[in-house]
Amino acid sequence: MLGVLLCLTSTLSATSVIAIRTASKTIVLGGDSKVNGPHSGLACKTNVANNVAYGYGGILSVSKVHFAISDIVRRNLKGGGNLATRVNAVEREVAPQIVELLTKVKQDDPLGYEKKLSGQVALEIVFAAVEEHIPKMMVFYLKAETAPAKDGRVVLKAQRYSCPGDCPDGTAYIALGFRDAADEDFAKHPSMLAQLGVERTVRHLIEDEVIDSPNDVGLPITIIRLSDNGIEWVEDSEQCKNDRESESKGRALAPSSPSR
Repeated sequence: MLGVLLCLTSTLSATSVIAIRTASKTIVLGGDSKVNGPHSGLACKTNVANNVAYGYGGILSVSKVHFAISDIVRRNLKGGGNLATRVNAVEREVAPQIVELLTKVKQDDPLGYEKKLSGQVALEIVFAAVEEHIPKMMVFYLKAETAPAKDGRVVLKAQRYSCPGDCPDGTAYIALGFRDAADEDFAKHPSMLAQLGVERTVRHLIEDEVIDSPNDVGLPITIIRLSDNGIEWVEDSEQCKNDRESESKGRALAPSSPSR
C-alpha cells in the first residue's frame, strides 16, 4: 500500500501500535517511531492531547495538500464532549481527505490501486481516555473500497470497535499496522500478561515487530498507561515531547531526522 503512495506523500508511517485493556480496567498503548517515505526519520505515533491518548497507522502526512494526521487528531481532540464525540469529529474531518488522496492514486495508477489499496485499511486510529474513572478505548478503521459511481471516486468503509462495549469480558487486544509477529507471539503465550505485566507485554510485542520488520518498524518505543487515576507516560520520546511543545507554540508537527 505505502509504495503506491510515495508519489504523493512526503512521509508515510508503516507503524506498529499495540493497545491492551486488562480485566483490571487498565489500558496500555504503545507504538514504534520509524517513518518511511522520501523524508524518512522518526515521528511520534502515540501521544496524548486533551486527556486522550491515541495511536495511528497509515498515511502520516502529505505535504502537497497540507495533510497531517497528527494535526487533525490533536485539533479535534481539543473539542468538547466525551470520547465518542471527539472520535466522531476526527473521522468526519479525516475521511474526506483520505478519499481525495486515494482517488488521486486510483486515477494515476489504477492497477496499483486495485492491487495494493482496494479493500485494504487506509487509516486506523486507536483512542483511549478515562471517563468517570473508567478507562475506555475506541478504534476506527477506514477501508478503501471502489465506488460504483461513474466518476471512479474511492469510497471508504468505516469500522468501529469500542471497549467497554464490544468486549464482553472488558478486555481487549488491539494491534495496528505491522502486527503478524506480535499476534502470533501473543496467541502462543496466553500467560504473557501474567508473567510480564501489561506495560512490558506491550513493549515486547512491539519489539517483535521491530525484529520481524526492521525496515518498517523501529525504535524508540513509546508507552502510555491509563487507569482510574488518569493518564501517565511509561516511556516518552523526544519526538512526542517535541510534538507537544510545537503544538503549544502553534507550529505544525513534523517528523524529525534520525539521530546520528
